[in-house]
Amino acid sequence: MAAAQAAEARQRAEQERKAKASGKGIEDNEEAEGSGASASAGGLSEQELFAGAGETKKDDGETEGDADATGVDEKDIETVMQQSSCTRNKAVKALKEHNGDIVNAIMAAS
Repeated sequence: MAAAQAAEARQRAEQERKAKASGKGIEDNEEAEGSGASASAGGLSEQELFAGAGETKKDDGETEGDADATGVDEKDIETVMQQSSCTRNKAVKALKEHNGDIVNAIMAAS
C-alpha cells in the first residue's frame, strides 16, 4: 500500500515538473498526456529542460581547511554529516550556529 502511494506521489511530482517546464497548469498537462501529445510541447528542447542536471552546487561560506570543532561533539558532527549529506565544515558550522542542537543543525545543513 505504501509503495503504491509513493509511486503515485512520484508520478504526480513528475507531472507537476513537466507542467511547470511546459508553462501549463498540471490539469492542462494531464490532458495533453492523455491525448498522446508530447509533455515537453511547451517549446523547450530536451537540452533546455534538463539544463544543469548533474551539476553540483558549491557550498557557500565553507573554507578549504578544517573547521574549528572546539566545543562540538564528534558524534554530533558525524550525525549531521550523514543526515544532511554535507561536508564536515558545514556540519560544524551548523552545529555552532544552533548551539549543538542536532535537529536544527541538520535542517540548516540540508
